[in-house]
Amino acid sequence: MTTKITTKKDMAEIIDSIKNGQIFTAIFIKKNGDIRIMNCRKGVAKHVKGGSLAFNPEEKGLIGVYDLQSKGYRFINRKTLQGIKYQGIKYSVAL
Repeated sequence: MTTKITTKKDMAEIIDSIKNGQIFTAIFIKKNGDIRIMNCRKGVAKHVKGGSLAFNPEEKGLIGVYDLQSKGYRFINRKTLQGIKYQGIKYSVAL
């Protein structure tokens, strides 16, 4: 697996460029300080129960994804993003 070092801004742009439905792995720090490794997809709308969000995730720096392990919708905070794995390439944040 190829590893590339990048900035959080560039990594968020890589996630933004991932097409809906494609699987990737995100590594980030949760609100409680735990490190989370999540296999996820963007653009999944199958299990949405109607209604809309009470806030705009982009304004808060969040990326909406579907967690494949817990089968639910989650948000990834762009500020705490540590790395992603996508199409055989591992991207890590430069410290």
